Amino acid sequence: MKRMRTAVITAVLLGVLAVGAAAASGIQQILVELRPDITVEVDGMTRTMTDKNGKTVYPISYDGTTYLPVRALGEILGQTVEWDSATQTVILTEKVLEPAALYPTVDELEKGMLRSEKAIDGLTPAGTYMERAKQYAALVGDLDDLRAGLDALVEQTNNDFSAGKLTLAEFNGLNNRLGAVDVRLKDAYTELETKTIADETGKLTAYQISANNLTELEAAMTELEQAIDSFKPAPTTVEQAQSYAALSLRLENLYGQISARYKTINDDYIQSRITASEYNSLNSRANALDVRAKDARTELEEKNASGGTAYQVADAVIKELDSRTVSLEQEVRDLNPSQDYIRRVKDYLAVEEKFSALSQDISGEYAIINDDLRQGRTSYREYNSLNSRLGALDVRVKAARTELKEKVFQGGWEDPDTGTGTPSGSYHDYSGQITALENRINDLVEKIWTGGWENGRQLFQDLKALEQECGKLEDTLEKAYKQSKLTKSEYRALESSLDQAEDRVEDAMDYLEDLFDWDDDDDDDDWWNYRVHWNYGHDNGWHRGWYKDRWKHWDG
Repeated sequence: MKRMRTAVITAVLLGVLAVGAAAASGIQQILVELRPDITVEVDGMTRTMTDKNGKTVYPISYDGTTYLPVRALGEILGQTVEWDSATQTVILTEKVLEPAALYPTVDELEKGMLRSEKAIDGLTPAGTYMERAKQYAALVGDLDDLRAGLDALVEQTNNDFSAGKLTLAEFNGLNNRLGAVDVRLKDAYTELETKTIADETGKLTAYQISANNLTELEAAMTELEQAIDSFKPAPTTVEQAQSYAALSLRLENLYGQISARYKTINDDYIQSRITASEYNSLNSRANALDVRAKDARTELEEKNASGGTAYQVADAVIKELDSRTVSLEQEVRDLNPSQDYIRRVKDYLAVEEKFSALSQDISGEYAIINDDLRQGRTSYREYNSLNSRLGALDVRVKAARTELKEKVFQGGWEDPDTGTGTPSGSYHDYSGQITALENRINDLVEKIWTGGWENGRQLFQDLKALEQECGKLEDTLEKAYKQSKLTKSEYRALESSLDQAEDRVEDAMDYLEDLFDWDDDDDDDDWWNYRVHWNYGHDNGWHRGWYKDRWKHWDG
């Protein structure tokens, strides 16, 4: 479902939509004018603004500028309005509405239909097929929403009539209006297609599409090569690791795009969408890009290696992170909270900002050591050591942040504007639970590789239990989000991390089942066959390559 878009026409100049703690140097008292005489119109309709309790609120005027209540305006525009007390920030995000919510009545449906018809009537077709296809995609989503909203209203009307909520005359009247919208909707689809995708003049061939894409990839590769050429040791190991990780990620993404283009070129040739000569030309350019990407990777690794092995670099980074943690822990201990509440809030935010930056760097280093393990730059023993140290730092930082909050606010936290309490620590608590699950998963993963055949069934049961824990935590996160204990961005971030953990569990279970070749009768023959197969591999020296390839297939 696409996001709802709303055009706004107001009788005022909108001053500010979102502000944060960094947006103002200080709090000032000012004289303003309350303006109930100012009207706000949205999509041609006069709207009354209300606060979260339903009380009417009005614009204010100050120094020649009119300001609107951000929560009231945001909700009128279909926005989710959230207050981040930690950073003193108002956050507005778009709501994703189902068609039934977009068009709850026949009146709203007819208005939506009129807006789409005007947009299509005023559309001037682009000169190329690709641009016309973009025009089609930009407008067809509105028609799809109208179609879904129409279907929902038809069903609702039929149900209301069956339940006796509508008279026969009312039912017929609504049915006639819905039928008219259905005819207009079909005509709108036809007109939009006629103006855009039905006209195939200027349509790019498969060869031209791939050629253009390769030109873009070549330009991106040149830019990345230049960035790698200028890559120099940073002032600190943390900055060095972050710079390397950023370039490495860009290179990895670019390599993925090259691989995808290879597949497209081959598919086009197999489906006879390009000739043999066109295929050879495109394939040659893709091969050249592949070579450049590998050379760029080699150069980047050589430049980064000047700071030591991957383990040595990570070791130095963690030492720096540990030093920053010690410094912040001491700053919390030395902090003497002010008697003035606003001053305490500012003191808290100043230290909390440092903690936030430190937590981000710790999270970034987690990603780096995981990538080093996947790429074979560190051993499992080295990875476990680094991961354990980072985990300990993570725990210390969370404990220090909790101590900071309790010290400044004596165990409670209030919004300094409204005095309302907010959930404390929910996001960090859930993040810690997910991290603990990930560590347990990593432990089982290592056991599978180092000696899975000896206790494979137990490992499988342990993985099954972890899968169930992930499912329960997933339900808990959803409940916390619905209870407003988590913001949307926090919920999405936690959900994404948990999904990755679940994927690793499922891949590990599939890996065990595949290697053991467990069959439906669940007898012991498979165990014996696997053990003999494993020992044979050890004796003949080929198991390290073959099994490790299988391992990387799901571990990556």
